[in-house]
Amino acid sequence: MSTHVITIVGYCVIVVTGLTVEARARRGSPVIPRLDTVVRWVLRTRSGRIGLFAAWAWMGLHFLG
Repeated sequence: MSTHVITIVGYCVIVVTGLTVEARARRGSPVIPRLDTVVRWVLRTRSGRIGLFAAWAWMGLHFLG
């Protein structure tokens, strides 16, 4: 198994985990906040906006670059 395949499998696991957590949050779990709630909470502060922009730029550079 090459490192490329391991990387792709790792990213797929991360995506599936994120989708699973979001699905559980939308079913009405009071413990897990929905993604839009988390993003809204992060965007309340300047450092949160900068951090979210940096994460978005990092992902863009690595996936689209």
